[in-house]
This record gives sequence, structure tokens and C-alpha cells, in this order.
Amino acid sequence: MIFNRINKQRNDKLQLAFSAKSDFLSRMSHDMRTPMNGIISLTGLTMEIEGLPKEATDNLKKIDDSSKYLLNLINDTLDMNKIESNKINLNTEPTDLSTFIDQIISVSQVSADQKHVNLEVCRSTDSVPPVLLDRVRVQQIVFNIVSNAIKFTPENGTVSICTSGRVSGDKVCTCITISDTGIGISSEFLNKMFEPFEQENSSATSQYSGTGLGLAIVKNLVSLMNGTISVESEKNVGTKFTINLDFDIADAQVEQPVAPSCAADLNGKRVLLCEDHPLNTEIAKKLLLKKEIVVDYAQNGKVAVEKFAKSPTWYYDAILMDIRMPIMDGLTATRRIREIPRPDAKTIPIIAMTANAFDEDKQKSLAAGMSAHLTKPIVPDSLYKTLQELIK
Repeated sequence: MIFNRINKQRNDKLQLAFSAKSDFLSRMSHDMRTPMNGIISLTGLTMEIEGLPKEATDNLKKIDDSSKYLLNLINDTLDMNKIESNKINLNTEPTDLSTFIDQIISVSQVSADQKHVNLEVCRSTDSVPPVLLDRVRVQQIVFNIVSNAIKFTPENGTVSICTSGRVSGDKVCTCITISDTGIGISSEFLNKMFEPFEQENSSATSQYSGTGLGLAIVKNLVSLMNGTISVESEKNVGTKFTINLDFDIADAQVEQPVAPSCAADLNGKRVLLCEDHPLNTEIAKKLLLKKEIVVDYAQNGKVAVEKFAKSPTWYYDAILMDIRMPIMDGLTATRRIREIPRPDAKTIPIIAMTANAFDEDKQKSLAAGMSAHLTKPIVPDSLYKTLQELIK
């Protein structure tokens, strides 16, 4: 009895500690993403100004790179916390494996070209049926390994990505190998490279920065998918990662992306922007006005509900909604709008545009009646694509 009571008390304390840490990281993430949205977005908008001096352009590029690196550190810290708290859920959807791999290769090619590294590709997944996978998490796994391979491979070196898939029962067994001719990994470090915060300490690697969380996250994501990852390496020769993942065959058809010619023309569309932060408001307006979208503004959820209720039916084409706001938050405002007894209240796209970045935040947005959830810093192309897909 005494032992059980002590054990329960210890577990309760651990649970409280985990909850406190998760709450702290959630608040930290939100509070850091708000200024990051300003830095990244305004830097991007300024870089598009024609006639900037070369030195100014170079400095802006360095600011952009540094701020995105800081954002990656935030994301890695959050992901590691989710893993430790068992809060990562896989959101699978029907996916054409060949198209999915091609998209990964296309993005990787840009990074390889910037580093002047040769990217070789071999793929044999054309004959396999669509599968169920979490696109974001599988991309995260592959991009992490590929970006490391490119980072640690010298100029004119080679990075190879090979993928294969075969049907076995109701699954597609997929093998992804990523090899490089880079600096390699010592045998001593191979045994602990997947542990959190581990980085090889040598003169060859000291020039490369990082948290040491990337591979730990990859390992845990692969395990969550019931897959395996292995690595072979030799110093000054190169490294080879092999990832094996079995995906369920999808019953549903893969949704085809909206072709540019079929996508909604955003010119002249009317958007209600609900945002309490002045800088975020300024940035969002600039991004929308670039596409000649008509912007109406509400400084909190209560004002947004009132403006929508007083507007003519079908007046607005979409609503961009922040979540954390004074007087009335975005989730409550969304529910109130959906309850208004008129046809457009049920169908108008309401898009969360928020610094709340956890998976549960997205689920709360969707449960409140939102159509999509975009996380700050806002990526302009993602914003435009989401609007095009949702506006009928």
C-alpha cells in the first residue's frame, strides 16, 4: 500500500512537470512566432523591392537565412517535446508515392544547386498503388536526412536519393536510401547519433551549427510509423542512410491538386482579416493587397462577428482569423459566425492564421468550424494556395 501511494505520488509529480513544460513551450512558441512573423515576412517583402543595392540584398538574405534557422530551432524543440510527451499523432491521407517523392526531390534539388552539389535520383515507385501516409512527417524525415547530406558534402560532391516500393498484401513496402560523398561519421559517434542533443565534436563538423535534435526526431518518427532506419559511414568517404517504411494501401482516390487555370482568381476577392497585433495586421494586408484582394479589418473576434452579421449575404469570400485575441478569441468568433442563420455563414472559408503551432491547436481550429489552419510565420505561397483552394 505504501509503495503504491509513493509510486502514485511520483507519477503525479512527473505528470505535473510534463504539463508545466508543455504549457511553457506552447506559450514560448506563440510568443516567439509573433515577432518571427514580422522579421521573416517583412524581410521577404523588402527583398522583392526592385533596385536595392547589392549589399542591402545580401544583408537581407542573411537576415532571412538566420531567422528561418531560428524558426527551425523552435520547431525542433517543439517536436522533441511532443515526442517525449507522446503527443505526436500521424495524420495520414491518400498519396501517390511517385508524385510525393518527386516533390521532395524538386525541393532538394534547389538546396543542392545552391551548394553546388550533384543530386542523383533513382526511383521505382511508379507501379505501386496510392498509399496512406502522413505527408508532413514523412517529408520531415527525408528532408532532414537529405539536408544533412547536402550540408556535409563538399562542393562538386554527390548526394543520391533512391526510392523503391513493392506491394506486399495490403501494404506497400517502401525503401528510401540517401547516400553522400561527404565528410562521413566516426564509428564512435554512430552509436549515439540518434540521441537528443548529440553532435559529433570534430574540426570537420565544428563549422556546422545545429541543435542535435534533428536525427533524434527522425528516429522517433520512423519508430512511430513502425519503420526502421540504419546508417553506414566511413570518415572522408561518405554516409548512407536506409529508411524502410510500410504504408497501408489507400482505399480512396488521391485528390489531384487544383491546376493554376482552375484555381480561383484572387483579384477583387473580399477578405475579412481578424487580427489584434498591429504588425501582423500590416503584414497580412500587404500580402493580400499584392494579389489585389479587397481587405476589410476587424481587431478582435467580436468585431469580426458583428461585421459579418451586418454584411450582405455572400459579401465576403473568406475570413482570416487569429486565435488569441482580447474580448473574443478566434475559436469563439468562428463558432458564432457558423451559428448565424444565413447560408454563407455555414460555407464561408474561415482560415486560422495563428502562432498556435501544436497539433492540438489545429484540431481545435477545425473542431470550432474553421476550414484550414495556417501557422505563423505565414508563408505567402501557402496563404495564396489555401485561399485559391477554398474560395469557390
